[in-house]
Amino acid sequence: MPANAAEKSAFWSWIIPAAREAQARTGLPWQVLAGQASIESGYGTSSLARGINNYFGIHDSARNPGPGAVRCDNPPAWCKAFDSATASVTYYANLVANNPIYRGAQQFRHDPYKYITAVWASGYAEHRDYARMVATRMREADPNLPPVPAAVEALWSQIGAIATTGTDNPARQALIAQLASSPDTPGGGNMMANVGVWALPVAGVVGAAVLVAGGLWWYFRSRGRRSRR
Repeated sequence: MPANAAEKSAFWSWIIPAAREAQARTGLPWQVLAGQASIESGYGTSSLARGINNYFGIHDSARNPGPGAVRCDNPPAWCKAFDSATASVTYYANLVANNPIYRGAQQFRHDPYKYITAVWASGYAEHRDYARMVATRMREADPNLPPVPAAVEALWSQIGAIATTGTDNPARQALIAQLASSPDTPGGGNMMANVGVWALPVAGVVGAAVLVAGGLWWYFRSRGRRSRR
């Protein structure tokens, strides 16, 4: 059953902060993480999301599945259980950021549309319209996202026309190289700023506090020395 308005609202209310936190740790676009989670989990209504906090269909070790893992997918596999929904997002972000399969996508972290295109072209999903589906959800999560550039949409059609997936697909890899030469999404740098913008003031406040504390320590230390003379 499709998620209703209340379920969607509840999902966005926690996934957006969790995705932003994951972006701060890994550099991956938070809009992509939130968009993918919404598709993979049906806005948090899937049995894996509700039962074991697995919002991305992440598999566990077939030989030694961890605590709480459940049978899933066809053919059957073990799906990993997480202590919290946020832990699922963090795990997935680290997995994609460090997996050599998606190495070619990391150059596009500054541009959410390009990033999801490259992840898809690297073999993440077989659906012929996957990037467009994620982009639609990305704009639900972030209404300030600009429209998808025509050059990127054109690549979606080419990638979707290639039936096979996987990193060993030369045709898809060639399209990732073509993506690198296409213009960035207008305002792409600003799309990533909504995590970094708050970090600068926080860093400034922390730095100022350290300086003040250091100054006070030196002042009282000097006075103590004088009193002992």
